Amino acid sequence: MNDTDLFAALNRAIGTGPAIAPPEHRVTAGRRALLRLRLITAAGALAVLVAAGGTLLAVTGDDGGPSTAPVATDGTTPTPTPSTSPSPTPSEAPESARPADGADLELTADGELLVAEGVEVLQRIDNPLGLEAPDRSVAVAYTRDGAETWALLDHVRGAGGSSSGGTSSDPARKAFATLEQWIADQVAIREDTPTSTYVAFAGGGERLRPRPGVTMLAQTSDVDLPDFAGPGDDTAAAMVRDPDGVRWFVLARRTGGAPADYLTVAGEVGGPDLAAFLDYAAEQYGSGEGVR
Repeated sequence: MNDTDLFAALNRAIGTGPAIAPPEHRVTAGRRALLRLRLITAAGALAVLVAAGGTLLAVTGDDGGPSTAPVATDGTTPTPTPSTSPSPTPSEAPESARPADGADLELTADGELLVAEGVEVLQRIDNPLGLEAPDRSVAVAYTRDGAETWALLDHVRGAGGSSSGGTSSDPARKAFATLEQWIADQVAIREDTPTSTYVAFAGGGERLRPRPGVTMLAQTSDVDLPDFAGPGDDTAAAMVRDPDGVRWFVLARRTGGAPADYLTVAGEVGGPDLAAFLDYAAEQYGSGEGVR
């Protein structure tokens, strides 16, 4: 058998084979294969981005609807665009009432504390006088123009349903170290009780004796201070320690048969010893301020 006979025999054995598809069918099949290849490639890249912390977002397809292909971001949250609309403006509070006649403070009948412009309240103690409602009282430590003042205000009922207010005040730490100490002295003055429970004149002389529980640390007689006492008055000064261990100074004066007057000054204010206290007292009385 020659080559021609062999080729003819192979053709008869193989036959004509399947029919060849039209060209447009072959183009469509090729496009589908290319799309599958692109999807496989995109899926591989997407898996890498998601593993790195990306976020999947839906995007819009060519026809305006959501696309089935996910898009990966870098994992960051988009920065919101600040609003350009104006913020609401809080309503203006009405200006508070002010004390009358240029006073620094005023206590009204309903218990409101009126504060003048430029006054800063540092401490407030309500009803230090122990008044029954509707009577009211308040003690205040405040500053104005850099100077601190302690004030005691009250508002009490009068005859016929009327009411009136009163105020007493002193420069802070003129004689007392705290507002509470100053209030206690003011209450004693108003109640006409002894302003010192630490010492008393011993008999008819100018010697002072400590009251029970009080320790006498030092004393002197015939105290000479500007405008403190008149000729022939008994005068004395003492430094004592009270039962709680707190140090105090006392100025004492007595005129004729009248009750003695005892003026108490905190040790923190008067100084380290009796001599320093007498210097402080001389300065206070020389300025006209005194210690009360």
